[in-house]
Amino acid sequence: MSKELNLLRSQIARIVGNDPRAIRAFEALFSQTQTIIPSNVHDVEISAANAEAMAVQAVGAIDRLASAVELLALIPVQPTVVLPDDLTPPYVMDLAGAAGTLPVGSIRWNVRVLTADATAAVGDFCDCDTTGGDVDVTLPDPTLPVNVGREIMCGKSYSGANDMTIIGTVSGVVNPTYAAQYSQVVLVSNGVEWISK
Repeated sequence: MSKELNLLRSQIARIVGNDPRAIRAFEALFSQTQTIIPSNVHDVEISAANAEAMAVQAVGAIDRLASAVELLALIPVQPTVVLPDDLTPPYVMDLAGAAGTLPVGSIRWNVRVLTADATAAVGDFCDCDTTGGDVDVTLPDPTLPVNVGREIMCGKSYSGANDMTIIGTVSGVVNPTYAAQYSQVVLVSNGVEWISK
């Protein structure tokens, strides 16, 4: 881009006519334009470079976010398990097919006091109140991927003649029954059946 117009007055007169005031106004206009345009063009070039740099940063951030989302998709969702902020070994939770392991400090149980028959979910601690009668706790399907490697705890914390019965197979025993107060069992799905710990 030329910094100067380099037009003769006769050439300007052909554009704006022979009026001396129009010629001077034209010259004044273009003298102003010559001082403004170069800096504005430079500003536009800087803005374009900044926009390009910001776009590259945004694409990088999107790539990192996509990678994080892909990793999260590998971890099965378990809303009743709360992992503490201070995750420290030696406890390790298997991620059910995901590469690697995740160290955990403790598992927070979803405590349910049951006074009637109910179906347990992984992460539940079923505290069976048998004062009003027998309480049956039905186990979920141990072969479902969401249950594999997960735990359920059941306990009878009340005295009396009534029983707590686990409906399902536990370590090869079908529908085990617990009569004694403070009987408890922690169950883990191995993908085939529930095993007592």
